[in-house]
Amino acid sequence: MIEVCFSQNVRTLLCLAKNFGVELGDIALFPDDLTLGSLSNMSPQQRRSELEKLSIHPAEDFEEQYTSFVNTVSHASELRVWYANMPYEILACIYTCFISVENATICSVDVNASGLMDENGAINPSGICGGIHSSPVDAIWFKQVWSNLVRDNALLRTVDGWQPASRSLDFFDDLINDAIASCNSDDLEDIGMAAFDLCAQSPYGFMNPEFFMGRAKLLCI
Repeated sequence: MIEVCFSQNVRTLLCLAKNFGVELGDIALFPDDLTLGSLSNMSPQQRRSELEKLSIHPAEDFEEQYTSFVNTVSHASELRVWYANMPYEILACIYTCFISVENATICSVDVNASGLMDENGAINPSGICGGIHSSPVDAIWFKQVWSNLVRDNALLRTVDGWQPASRSLDFFDDLINDAIASCNSDDLEDIGMAAFDLCAQSPYGFMNPEFFMGRAKLLCI
């Protein structure tokens, strides 16, 4: 069983759980944010380029993590996907299904409902002492969803529930302009976080604040 995750926070949580005695398999972390950039070329180098075009700063070991993830996941017969309902996690789950081997067994676990954390956010391994409760993933359906997203080849994607949608790059510009107006400041970090907060209150949830900062810079010129 490969434990699949899409954020460093979830990876840290899983590592701590293993240290506390929770039976987990090897952990595979996907470092990319698939809400942003073209999907026409999924090489690690091109994906870094796509993110950097949109003001995102991937980790120094982005390519190494990316290659390791793909090599691990694309050969695994059992995958357990851990997610926290972030848009980039949903899209990464869909991509995971796309690159998985035929007939791989894939299930998912909502980290927030897993019992691994108590109400204060502290590690709580006893919360899943009765077993890890997961849900089956329809990999065949998600493979088709991914193919549709690649065909669209948009530069921005949103997720409402588990439904991804391709968007134009200016989709959030009205929201960003509202953030600019509310800030009474030309500080891009303040504007980016204000836009992040506004988006978090919408059906589209948590988008990368660096993206909002980059768009705000263009809108303010």
